[in-house]
Amino acid sequence: MQRIIIKNFGPIKEVDLEIKDFLVFIGPQASGKSTIAKVIYFFKSLRDDLEKIFFEFAKKKIDEFYSFEEFEKQITENFTTKTRKKISEIWDIETLQNAEIIFQYSLQHRIKISINKKGLDLDLTNNLFRVHLKKIFEIVKENIPKLSKIGNKQSERALKDLYKSTFLESIISENNVFFSESFNKIDFIPASRSSLIKISKEFMYDLDELDLFSKKFLKEIVAEIRESATFKTKGILSLISYQNNSLIQQLSLNIIKGTYVYDEEEEEDIMLIQKSENELVKLHFNNLSSGQQESLWIIQYVISTLLMQQIQKGEPQSLNTIIEEPEAHLYPEAQKDIVSLIALLSNSADNQVIITTHSPYILSSVDNLMYAYKYGQKNETKVSKIVDKRLWLDPKRVGVYFVDNGIIEDIKITDETAKTENGNIKIERIDSVSKIINNEFEALVQTDEEVYEL
Repeated sequence: MQRIIIKNFGPIKEVDLEIKDFLVFIGPQASGKSTIAKVIYFFKSLRDDLEKIFFEFAKKKIDEFYSFEEFEKQITENFTTKTRKKISEIWDIETLQNAEIIFQYSLQHRIKISINKKGLDLDLTNNLFRVHLKKIFEIVKENIPKLSKIGNKQSERALKDLYKSTFLESIISENNVFFSESFNKIDFIPASRSSLIKISKEFMYDLDELDLFSKKFLKEIVAEIRESATFKTKGILSLISYQNNSLIQQLSLNIIKGTYVYDEEEEEDIMLIQKSENELVKLHFNNLSSGQQESLWIIQYVISTLLMQQIQKGEPQSLNTIIEEPEAHLYPEAQKDIVSLIALLSNSADNQVIITTHSPYILSSVDNLMYAYKYGQKNETKVSKIVDKRLWLDPKRVGVYFVDNGIIEDIKITDETAKTENGNIKIERIDSVSKIINNEFEALVQTDEEVYEL
């Protein structure tokens, strides 16, 4: 199991946690939730960064590397340079002092980043990294000469493409083993999603001026969502028999009250709302409510991901998804439904999900789905009638943390405290503000009674 340790990094004073399949971070604003999520994203995305470097080098002839030592030197320098640059793009490292992050990919493999007055130090666990590079070098050395011998005729070109894909899959597979990862890609859905859409469209904003997470959201996630939601592709996808369709549609309608479609000709995001049997209303994105604008992209991401995983040949490829503030501008009942959609995503193809939130309703909804799993083991039929089994969350796969003042608290119930709690999350953390409000109310009532007695 993967683990991350963060010390003196931005708002984070000290964090040490196991990275489970379904993680929830809750706490006040500016407490460090987003920092933890972004650090996890950063380290998990290093696998893809190294993979791209391998692919670039694989395009060259092996004799350009001269030897393994030269190959190792070039790859290590390239990876180190790009990693340093990526850190600087996300965080202002000049403001960080005595910061340290360790990401444990496996018992043997970790990457450590230290930042102090002398600058940034990147520790790649050199012995293991060297062994990994040696394996990749052997794959490249074995395959490049074979590729170069294939001619340029059309049939030979097809053979070359087939051989090349198998060759690249070997690199991907070996890289996955090194990073102890199996997911196909990692996505980050940032807060203030609707604002990003408006900025990119209305003001023709240069996307390269945005931060890494916003840029990738617009260039990759939104682009893929729009492609899967055009009138044409929506018609194709509607023909696919998918076991979760009715559940997804119902949850989606509960939240956004309509169907999203991307109009390619007008380049417009629109919502189709069925007002009555004979009346279909078409609303443009800017005319949607703030809750619809924020939640739309999460819902469509879940829909497109689940559908694509369903039609993939063989075993569906899992994803790693980080979602900031899924509750934004949503009524409590809609917050419950969006958690159900995210749980459905998590339970499909072993997808990993990380959520940052301010909402006790998100926490309560997660708690209920863990509770359903727990009691569903005793009476599956009865519990399934209350909560759809496809939404149940196995508590062993879930981690829930309260983040405040740069420190985290594990607020999931342990076996020792289970006897005093009804759910799987500590009650006082699910809705701590209610206690404050109730105490304030009781004090006001007491004051009123004292005044009345006078």
